Amino acid sequence: MATLLKVDNLDIIDIYFNKYTKARIFGKGPSFQILEKDNDNTLHICVNDSFNHIPEVDILTTNDIEVFDYLNLEKMKNLKFLICPNHPHFKGIACPNITWEDVYYKIKDYFNGVMIVYNLRTWSSPNVKFITFPSAITGSNTSNDFVCLFLNKYIKEIDFYGIAKLVPPSTCYNDLFKTPFVYNYSNPSFMNMLRENLEQTCSSHNIIYRFN
Repeated sequence: MATLLKVDNLDIIDIYFNKYTKARIFGKGPSFQILEKDNDNTLHICVNDSFNHIPEVDILTTNDIEVFDYLNLEKMKNLKFLICPNHPHFKGIACPNITWEDVYYKIKDYFNGVMIVYNLRTWSSPNVKFITFPSAITGSNTSNDFVCLFLNKYIKEIDFYGIAKLVPPSTCYNDLFKTPFVYNYSNPSFMNMLRENLEQTCSSHNIIYRFN
């Protein structure tokens, strides 16, 4: 049975995360790289199905329930943390009749870690039991929010891979990702907004950041 992180038990964050000093956040953009951990103090966070390609993943972040149709569920047996909304997206929209419990039902035979449930900023009635992140952009921003807001006393640097960096020719995704679960992130203004949010959030919490 998974543990549920809520507002009233946030103190467990210190227990689980106090050993980490830096983080790597992996998205699906063209600059994505497959990397092994360099040491036990590095926190690996994967957004959506980048999870399938990184050997050691600590946190999986996803806003969309369809992502679980493309994940290697067997690999979730070794996953420690899952960040997902109280009302996940379905076809890009938060649905009132889909909750984190539906996500758990999909993975309950594989996942036995900690579910970090949060309120989407786009949801009209946030549940006071769950945390809320300031960004409402992508799973990469959500991952960054979690590190910067809750882990900043431990983690002092973040490396981004496959996030907010277009590589000529300016494709949205690395060639590894062929699932139909993709969005068009090639709009320069959107990419700038995404990147600026990451930069501002890291800077405001005195965290060094690099876009690799």
